[in-house]
Amino acid sequence: MNEIITANSRREWIESGYVGDFAVRPMKAKFGQPHEGHSHWIDHLTVILKGPVRIEWNDPETGDSGNIDVMVTPWFLNIPAERWHRFVPLTEEGTEWVCIFSGSQADARGVARDRFDLETKSHG
Repeated sequence: MNEIITANSRREWIESGYVGDFAVRPMKAKFGQPHEGHSHWIDHLTVILKGPVRIEWNDPETGDSGNIDVMVTPWFLNIPAERWHRFVPLTEEGTEWVCIFSGSQADARGVARDRFDLETKSHG
């Protein structure tokens, strides 16, 4: 069987949030309209698809904070649990990324799988 994927193809993973044991969350931000920022109960992998983008972060456990300027895409980052982060597009083209969460890690932390965004808070 052959399959052709186009811009109009159905993406079941957006509807359910899961691909196998992984929750997948596509995100976008426009220039001048940064992502509001949040943290998560568990670690997650972020795949930067379109940039450049600045990721602002702070760690409530250590008090550390900083910026990561991703100037080349695709790029992959591990974002630790509880680390607040937000995405700020650096050019008019905006930015796009995908966050990937482990269902098994959510289970181990007691986080319900129907909360596939797994956010703990939406502030820094």
